[in-house]
Amino acid sequence: MLALTLSLWLLSVCVVLAADDRVTGTWKTADGRALIEIYHCGTNICGRVAWLREPYFPADDREGMAGKPRTDRHNPNPELRNRRVIGLQIMEGFTCGDDDRWEHGTIYDSDTGKTYRSRLTLIAPNRLDLHGYIGIPLFGRSQIWTRQK
Repeated sequence: MLALTLSLWLLSVCVVLAADDRVTGTWKTADGRALIEIYHCGTNICGRVAWLREPYFPADDREGMAGKPRTDRHNPNPELRNRRVIGLQIMEGFTCGDDDRWEHGTIYDSDTGKTYRSRLTLIAPNRLDLHGYIGIPLFGRSQIWTRQK
């Protein structure tokens, strides 16, 4: 009986992971400023910054960081403010929901240091609707990301 239960559990995990492969890969943000790599992290889906159009602070940076690599300087935790943005995990906790939706995740905005509840909806094989919100999804904002080869 234990072997049968374990086999069924492993099969269900494999089905969930295969479904999650539809959203894994590299995605360009709506504004084109970044590429985000979406990947498996345990049984969930996570994402990290893979590329930035402007990886260094601009020459007119008000905080004296001109020419230095972009860091997570707006993080509410002062100990994390020196982390480089490239490679930074900004998405976590997404679980496969109904159809082409991944829910119960969060996304971190390193430009503001804020974290939002979020969901992902694959609206086409190469188009991903990312919806971030505070409280309930009704009070949020969506943007479309495009898959990169």
